Order: sequence, then structure tokens, then C-alpha cells
Amino acid sequence: EMVEEAADVLVCVLIDEVESLAAVRASSGEGAAGNDAVRAVNSLLTAIDRLKRFENVIVLCTTNLTGSVDEAFVDRGDMKF
Repeated sequence: EMVEEAADVLVCVLIDEVESLAAVRASSGEGAAGNDAVRAVNSLLTAIDRLKRFENVIVLCTTNLTGSVDEAFVDRGDMKF
């Protein structure tokens, strides 16, 4: 709602150490903890997809572990390394 109301303002979202939220789902393990990790990645991807329709939103992410970030997350945007 806030983004829609402020269409003339640049909104910047910074996700520091994105690997903690968007870890590779294949290596997330088994059991409840693995399911929680998959749900967290899926939720983050869904939220980013919703933000893509707004021209005034930029999402910046940082990581030191580029190989640890899920490929679906990397495919969502223009990544600079």
C-alpha cells in the first residue's frame, strides 16, 4: 500500500546477507527445518515478484557467498558482482 501511495518517491529495499534468506533450497535439508527454509525462500521470491510491477522500487541485496543463493532468486533480477 505504501508503495502504491508514494508513486513519485523512490523506494529502496536493502537485504543484507541475502543468503540467510534465500539459501539454495536443494541443500536446505530434510524435516521441518528444511520445509521452513523452502517456505522462506518461496515467500521472499513471491514478495519480490509483487514489487516488480512498481517502477519506483529498487531491491538491493548483498552477499559474500554468491554460490549459496538460490538460482531462482538470482534469476529474478539484474545481479552485479
